[in-house]
Amino acid sequence: MAKYKVRVGSKEYSVEVEERGRGTYIVNVEGKVLEVKVAGTEEVSVTEVKEVKPKAVSVKGKVVTAPTPGKVVELRVKPGDAVKENDVVAVLESMKMNIEIYAGYNGKVKEVLVKPGDFVDLGQPIIVIE
Repeated sequence: MAKYKVRVGSKEYSVEVEERGRGTYIVNVEGKVLEVKVAGTEEVSVTEVKEVKPKAVSVKGKVVTAPTPGKVVELRVKPGDAVKENDVVAVLESMKMNIEIYAGYNGKVKEVLVKPGDFVDLGQPIIVIE
């Protein structure tokens, strides 16, 4: 994932760009995620990526979210498992790299909101810990 600082007038933005292949890019501008398709030198389309809502999130629960867009390649926990802060709970593939996702809290896994093979967006809830 390439990271840039872009200045428009007097405002500076943090921009992350991930190539998905076939002229498709995922662009994160200050938390707003866009899909950009480049069909040639004169044709570009931009689509806002809709936030994917989890099936259910406990209001009292603590949520582990995806740190980057990617594909879920491994889940290391299931509902009922005890976890400690910094335990690896899942692995994402992004930019041909495996990224371990850690529990940010001690507790018990209440719900797993994704399955291996799912694609997730930046900040998407993936596991609920109570």
